[in-house]
Amino acid sequence: MGKRKRNLKLFYSIKEVSRLFDVKESTLRYWEEEFKELNPRKTKGGVRQYRQEDIQVVELIHFLLRKKRLTIAGARKQMENKKEPTMRRVETIERLTSVRDELKGILDAMSQAENELNQ
Repeated sequence: MGKRKRNLKLFYSIKEVSRLFDVKESTLRYWEEEFKELNPRKTKGGVRQYRQEDIQVVELIHFLLRKKRLTIAGARKQMENKKEPTMRRVETIERLTSVRDELKGILDAMSQAENELNQ
């Protein structure tokens, strides 16, 4: 997931998921109403428990709405028609972003080392 680091847990709270994607908890609840694919488990007390599969759906919704700038209706249609290819695309973009960030870090470290040698 790129910059989003996750430890391997069975369930995540709505607060953890909202922080992971930098969205409000109310946004996640709204997405539940709009996207049938997002259906986290709820305890008897109504506390949401997100599994890895739920987080992948949130990641896809987040990508479609925030990165591709689709409307809710457009994102819903995209998920209904092309969920698997879109999910693979999201994963590829996240991996490439991670590689880019790592390469930038290496370049910065090399530049700093070169500056130190030249002094």
